[in-house]
Amino acid sequence: MRRRLKKIDLTTLLNKKNVIVPLAICLLIIFFSLIAGYRDRASYSMLMVKNYLAGKGYKGYIRYTVMTTIDDNLHLKMEIAVPYSSPGQAEVLTKNSSRIINELIVTLGEYENRQVVSKRRYSELRKHLLKVINRFTSEPVETVYYKTILLM
Repeated sequence: MRRRLKKIDLTTLLNKKNVIVPLAICLLIIFFSLIAGYRDRASYSMLMVKNYLAGKGYKGYIRYTVMTTIDDNLHLKMEIAVPYSSPGQAEVLTKNSSRIINELIVTLGEYENRQVVSKRRYSELRKHLLKVINRFTSEPVETVYYKTILLM
C-alpha cells in the first residue's frame, strides 16, 4: 500500500486568513522593534558624548562630516566631533566649517595621509585633523573625537 502525498499549493495556503494575519502582525512587530532599537542606540550615543564632554569642561561640540575618495577603490566617510570650550570658539568653528571641511578633503588626498588612512592609523590621523582645524581657529582645539569612520 502506497500512500500518496497530497501536494500543497502555496497560494491556497497564503489565501487563508488564519495564516496571513499572524504573519503580518509578526512582521510589523519585528519592523517596529528594529526602528525603536536603532533610535535608542543613536540617541544614547549622542547623550553619552554630551555627558562625557560636559565632564571635561566643554560647552558642546561641532560635528563635521567629510566624504572623499582616497584611492581609486577606497572611499572614506568620516564624522568627527570637535569640542569647544567657549561661545566664541564655537562661532569661529561654525563660521569656518566649510573651509575646514574643504581643507580636510584636500589634505587627505596627499600621499602621506592616504597611507595613514589606508593602514587605519587613527591616532596619527587625529593629529593631522587637529593641525588642520587649528589653522582656522584663534583658540586652539585640544582634541577631536571620531563619531564614525567608514572605509569602503
